[in-house]
Amino acid sequence: MADHPFNFKLVWLSIAFSLLITHSIPAVQCSNIVYTKEALADEVLSVPNLHGNITFRHFSGYLNSVDGDMLHYWFFESTKNPTSDPLALWLNGGPGCSSLHGLIAEHGPFHVSDNLQVHLREYTWNRLANMLYIESPAGVGFSYNKYTRYRLNDSATAETNLVALQEFFRRFPTFKKNDFYITGESFASVYLSTLAVQLMKDPSIKLKGIAIGNGILDYAMNFNSLVYFAYYHGYFSTQLYQNLIKACCVGDICKFYESTNTTCKTLYQKLFNLVFFGGLNRYDLYQDCVYKSYKYSQNSINVSTSQTLLMELAYKSFATPPCYDDTKDEKYLRLPQVRRALNIHSQSLNWSLCRTFVQRTYKVQTFSSYKLFPLLLEKYRMLIFFGDSDGTCNYLGGEWVMKELGLQPISAYTPWHVTNKNGQQIAGYKITYPNLHFVTIKGAGHLVPEDKPQEAFIMLQTWLEAKPATSMVVSSSTAGFIVAVVFIAITLLIEIIS
Repeated sequence: MADHPFNFKLVWLSIAFSLLITHSIPAVQCSNIVYTKEALADEVLSVPNLHGNITFRHFSGYLNSVDGDMLHYWFFESTKNPTSDPLALWLNGGPGCSSLHGLIAEHGPFHVSDNLQVHLREYTWNRLANMLYIESPAGVGFSYNKYTRYRLNDSATAETNLVALQEFFRRFPTFKKNDFYITGESFASVYLSTLAVQLMKDPSIKLKGIAIGNGILDYAMNFNSLVYFAYYHGYFSTQLYQNLIKACCVGDICKFYESTNTTCKTLYQKLFNLVFFGGLNRYDLYQDCVYKSYKYSQNSINVSTSQTLLMELAYKSFATPPCYDDTKDEKYLRLPQVRRALNIHSQSLNWSLCRTFVQRTYKVQTFSSYKLFPLLLEKYRMLIFFGDSDGTCNYLGGEWVMKELGLQPISAYTPWHVTNKNGQQIAGYKITYPNLHFVTIKGAGHLVPEDKPQEAFIMLQTWLEAKPATSMVVSSSTAGFIVAVVFIAITLLIEIIS
């Protein structure tokens, strides 16, 4: 056999080309999971109006829960390794709002365009975890009660969510061994905290952590901090601010929200109506308001002698967002072919972002969900994050909660970063406590993953992988691409030198 000279440059080029191909073309995920017959009956085989090919399997159906509750779920395999990747539950809040909003508008694999076409999302969270979206409680979205007996309060919701999860793991037993996380936003802070307490009683479910975005962690601190948050954003006059301080404060203690003083209540009503019902987009104060048919004057708060301001705000402030346009998502999910594809039961109502009868009849029992945190932190990791332009659940109230918990920080309050087309940018700020990360996202409102998808993705990735959130997290595909480029550069340099 003739000798062939070793071609060093050819080897370099081959390695570089292999890396470039490997990390530039998405891998096709072929799931080898064996599913139960019940799960297979729920598998979604086609998505109406979908553009693009998907490489994961997904399932939509109902989880039998307490007293006839039938909770609709939509479950997505991860795009990497569903057998070993974590499983994450997502819940939206309200109370009364659908978790399919989180799926379609925020971080699920699909998003809907104005012409009702479905496209794939770049920063979908099922790149990081198997994602489970449950519409809860019964009455929300496609979920219903077989006997139309709706139990709408915090305790009942925690119970129905627990039983629904147990049913999910019975139907999908493969995922019971996976690390499990529960995530959500807004009033879901109540759902998640109370559910986590219930999950502590079931060691068969491997709950590892809880992530809460722009949560209503404490009503009093949220609405008391609103005075300072709104004033320093320039949303009301210095004169009104000074009058509030004079009427509502005794020394350094200011009780704007809980006050029984008539003057204080009247002034706070004026402030509250300016921010919540005065034409601002309270979910994202720097974005325009989409009015649709919303009438601010019909929703403003009126002080009464028979009902404290605290209770009025608690029940009215988290209704359907007045400035949010969900028309395209609502139209798509109401299409008959979509209902068929998702195995929606005939007893389910037409889908809506938030269900009015749930909002009006739901009884809030947990006004300070943060008081459950010390118990939860003994066993679980937590991520508390806030978009810093949200007026509904403002980040300042979240910071007050951290102080009230009395936790000792193990890192300073410092910026964290992402890299985009303009180079490295400050994405927000962070501080770390034992088992708890507190993170802000610069320029995001109430719906962080919708407003800042890259930042939200990197934040979750960093937390799930338990990395210090100090800078951009480089994904494996990005890293491989960089390595490939370096190999090519070295090869070209060798060519020039030779």
